[in-house]
Amino acid sequence: MRIIAGIHRSRVLKTLAGELTRPTLDQVKESCFNKMGQYFNGGIVLDLFSGCGNIGLECISRGFDKAIMVDVNPSACSIINENVALLKEESKCEVICASYQQAIEQLKCIHFDFIYIDPPYNTGNDFVYMDDFSDTRSEYISKTKQGLISNPNISGKYHTRWLNMMYSRLIIAKTLLKNDGAIFISIDDNELFNLKKICDEIFG
Repeated sequence: MRIIAGIHRSRVLKTLAGELTRPTLDQVKESCFNKMGQYFNGGIVLDLFSGCGNIGLECISRGFDKAIMVDVNPSACSIINENVALLKEESKCEVICASYQQAIEQLKCIHFDFIYIDPPYNTGNDFVYMDDFSDTRSEYISKTKQGLISNPNISGKYHTRWLNMMYSRLIIAKTLLKNDGAIFISIDDNELFNLKKICDEIFG
């Protein structure tokens, strides 16, 4: 895994062994920045499900002022911090080792220029957050405890669990996005059609 452009071009990043994280491939990053622009004069990026900090650090390399990278896995957060130190970008980076809900509580006063979301792909081997939709939205946002559950494709709620997880998180992400900001979601074919419908409803 490497930085592909900017001041840290070709610098190799550390990644976490195993299948709990899935670093964003170079071609996916290229596609993302081809649509949004190659280089930037400032801005704040939020990298959710950050893994090794790949996207956040790519943004810093290309000119963003600040990157906030979130992951619930302590081992992943350690790798992100190592990569930040490797590039000597501690002053521009913040790593939050917490659930989505805990992170949102800390970030609710910030509006981002770019939000990158790389969730579990729902291949039948992933884990999703189990949400309780009896709460009001304000209660939901303020929650600080979320457990992960397996989501095998033999489950009758296989699609429902994943879509419930994504729908609520995209609504929250929209509130953190600047009016002229961009949000990118990395996904494979398993839920692409359903994710498009969710995004049409939330973002128009």
